[in-house]
Amino acid sequence: MIIQRYFYRENLTTFLSVMMVVMVLFASKHFVRYMSLAASGQLDMMSVFIVLGYYLIGALTMVVPFAIFITVLITMGRMYQDNEITAMESCGIGVPDLLKISTGMAAFVAIFIAIISFWISPWAELQIQTIRAEAKEDAAVTLIEPGKFNSLQSGRGVFYAERVDADESLKNVFVFLSDQGVENIYTAPTARVETDERSNNRYLTLNNGTRFELLSKQQGYRHYQYEKSGVRLDAPEYQKGHLPIRAISSSELLRDSSLRSQVEIQWRWSLPLCAFVLIHIAVLLSRTRPRQGRFGKLFAGLLVFVFYFYSLTLTRKWIEDEVIPVELGMWWVHGVATLFLSVLYVRQYGLPTKRRLQVAT
Repeated sequence: MIIQRYFYRENLTTFLSVMMVVMVLFASKHFVRYMSLAASGQLDMMSVFIVLGYYLIGALTMVVPFAIFITVLITMGRMYQDNEITAMESCGIGVPDLLKISTGMAAFVAIFIAIISFWISPWAELQIQTIRAEAKEDAAVTLIEPGKFNSLQSGRGVFYAERVDADESLKNVFVFLSDQGVENIYTAPTARVETDERSNNRYLTLNNGTRFELLSKQQGYRHYQYEKSGVRLDAPEYQKGHLPIRAISSSELLRDSSLRSQVEIQWRWSLPLCAFVLIHIAVLLSRTRPRQGRFGKLFAGLLVFVFYFYSLTLTRKWIEDEVIPVELGMWWVHGVATLFLSVLYVRQYGLPTKRRLQVAT
């Protein structure tokens, strides 16, 4: 128990430092990306920080496996350099015992990543899509150039206003919308953007105007007079069919038998499995000679991590392109990684003979 607590404490301390560095790198990279969206008027500054926060939550599925892998490599490398492993082995506690201890940590990390991968990450991605959709529509209306046609960011039509008054009311408004094959033209002397408090949907409220419903060439059009009419400004990204697959909940994916849903479910399973295997690989891979130093196997570890994740990503594309069957899926990648783990163990400690098992017990 003393060794176990020590092992966990040392890894936790290093893990927090590594996570801080990696998250800062991720945040800085994507902060620049979202700032470019803010500069183009697609996001406001507050939305930039909110979207970045949601992104970092979803990115934990990638960051945590990498951070914990590097953490174990660094911690075990230091323990080898300081001859702590040698002292443990002289007391009958070797790396095989540390492998058993690391299994508990690996199980905890895998469960944590599974929770994020299956539930939290899709929710965070959905929030990002929602905020960006709202920001696009806001930009299309609030950043309108008076006297010019402005394309709605959702691609559903164009918007024109002769001028925008100080009270944010729009004058001499023209709106062309194409929604599900139906084309409408709205004209009104005044309009205002309003939000429905009950549904939280946003509408362009037009006053005392005319709506033209365009029919076929033979039928021409119909026109209606209205005192007040609302044009919903919600973008198509809110609709399920327009959501990226990573924003769809796991329960919906499990009910869907399509290829892309099966691939996404396998990907969400692969992330916790990957972390579980990587932790055990790091324990064995970190074995260094006295003169190698604590970072002696760090480069080799990075190569293993990159190859593992690149194989998963490439396999996902192969399944989507139907190069390999979905039944084989990404499981073979984890099988190869487990085989590599077994080879490392046999090279360092030989086959687990009956005598070794008796000594270990």
